[in-house]
Amino acid sequence: MRPLIATLGLLLSTSLASAADLGGPYDTYDGSLKDEPILRPFSWTGLYVGLNVGYGWANISSFLPEDIDDDIHYVPPGGVKTDLEPDGWFGGGQIGFNYQRDSVVFGLEADWQGGDMEASSIRRYPHIAFDENPDVDAWFDTTTKVKIDQFGTVRGRLGLALGKFLPYVTGGLAWAEAKSESTTLYDVTVPPIFRGPWVAKDSVYHIGWTVGGGVEVALTDNLSVKAEYLYLDFGDATHVTEYVNAVTGRLGDTYKTEPDLDMHSLRIGVNYKFGG
Repeated sequence: MRPLIATLGLLLSTSLASAADLGGPYDTYDGSLKDEPILRPFSWTGLYVGLNVGYGWANISSFLPEDIDDDIHYVPPGGVKTDLEPDGWFGGGQIGFNYQRDSVVFGLEADWQGGDMEASSIRRYPHIAFDENPDVDAWFDTTTKVKIDQFGTVRGRLGLALGKFLPYVTGGLAWAEAKSESTTLYDVTVPPIFRGPWVAKDSVYHIGWTVGGGVEVALTDNLSVKAEYLYLDFGDATHVTEYVNAVTGRLGDTYKTEPDLDMHSLRIGVNYKFGG
């Protein structure tokens, strides 16, 4: 055993001596192992792309004031207030650029997310069109569904570089596409206009703002992971609800609302930074 240890020690000392003459293994150091190694400090500066996945909790609220259009179609007394909370998973990608000066990191990032966040509700209303006829007990059910298929942001970032650990705050522009669908069913068939469901669909883009923060950790000079929270206020937008009879194709009433849409989101992601 002792001769083997002595032989390994001799080989190791010979290898180290050769490495000292040829230069060290540090690609950021031009000297030899006889001197103290000088390591190049990590920098967040550079262009990066990445992927992310997350979960979002949204709220969309609208109010349709009482407005009787005619003797048949109308808005129930007191108007109709709708609050829906679509939630679900989303995923997408981001592209950005960071510039580090001393310990401060300035950045700009744009991202796009696709998801399947939706919610629905059903409400029953009495129909006053037949109040004068006591033999008719008229009511209707309206099912409302809201879905968010995609959203995105364009944000600035401001961070404090602690080596390969980067806490940051972020904020900027936010947008989302909100799709709505309403279906109304009546319990009467007199007059015949009530036969069949009445359906209205709409798709509208909301544009607002976002603010949040996160942390990013560099695993290598090029690869990093992050966790991020964003509050997104997409603001209000005009939704046009134009009813069409699903059986006859007859056009019904058209209503306009301006719902507010906002969202909380949590996401994790990975970034690849170009350059060393």
